[in-house]
Amino acid sequence: MLGPASTLRRHLFVLPLSLGFSLAWFLGFLISKAMYDRTYPEVKDIVATLLVIPLLFCGCEFPLWFFRTFLRWRIESPTDGQERPPQLTIAGILIATAAVALSLGAVRMGHKLTGLRDEANWWFGVAFVMAWCGGISLVVLPVVTALVFRTQSLVVGLLVSSAWIGLLMTAFLIVISAMFGSVTRELHLFTCMAAGFMATLLGPLSLCRLYGFRLMGVGAVK
Repeated sequence: MLGPASTLRRHLFVLPLSLGFSLAWFLGFLISKAMYDRTYPEVKDIVATLLVIPLLFCGCEFPLWFFRTFLRWRIESPTDGQERPPQLTIAGILIATAAVALSLGAVRMGHKLTGLRDEANWWFGVAFVMAWCGGISLVVLPVVTALVFRTQSLVVGLLVSSAWIGLLMTAFLIVISAMFGSVTRELHLFTCMAAGFMATLLGPLSLCRLYGFRLMGVGAVK
């Protein structure tokens, strides 16, 4: 979302890559189901869940549109930076609208695959998960991106980013414990999830900074 090049070029790179990861995971599920059929859900239910991913992708992108559109945030090399910051165009709005419409169509198709009669509960669940993903995107991605690229020391930026993610995870565990009881037995699962999330987020951002990329836009470090 904040990367270099045009919106169309970025998505032509990201979407096939995301599709490849999803298909690889689905293939692993099919192999596991063939081996342990009784302990795995139906294939149609998994496909229905996968059809929700495009809408979740839009939900994660939505908060970042504000930073790219109004604050002109983008990650690029200062020597190859665009002379004119990215602008919001009518064509871009139409493409985004079409993407959201297609994602909503995929969610509706997923509901039909599940065979559930109560469509309202299906959409409520999807809306809740989408709001959750958008909230995580809003409180994590802009903060971590700014810390990694705009602190004088990369190490300090990584440490503060890790502490911020850890603080959010701790708050999440407190809320979960208050709602559903103690999660001490599952603590290792949340720890592994947090560690994996940090690695997959902070790793690529660190490499971008090490190879000379900077966070351009309002508040950029000269």
